[in-house]
Amino acid sequence: MINIFAYGTLMFPKLVYALTGKHFRSEDAHIENYIRYKVIIPISSEEYPAIIEKSSSIANGKVLYNIDDQILKFIDFYEGNEYKRITNPILLSDKAPIKPGLCIRTL
Repeated sequence: MINIFAYGTLMFPKLVYALTGKHFRSEDAHIENYIRYKVIIPISSEEYPAIIEKSSSIANGKVLYNIDDQILKFIDFYEGNEYKRITNPILLSDKAPIKPGLCIRTL
């Protein structure tokens, strides 16, 4: 089991349930030295969130707890080939970091 940091559509419990068929405990969280931005695909005008490294920045989102390997495969498929997994501490308000935390970001 692993905890993941979600900063886009996976922050919404109804979407996570539709994707995985399961409910997960979650809470507000952030990661440091990353910033969230909007990717716009010019041809279709579609938009989706992504994060990139940026010193002294914070990306807000949610931590989803106890994700197993099967669910992680669903999430990988949903995120697509433009994303890769990185391990990064996930921070909660007034609490110690959750380590390890899995974060998915764009290349």
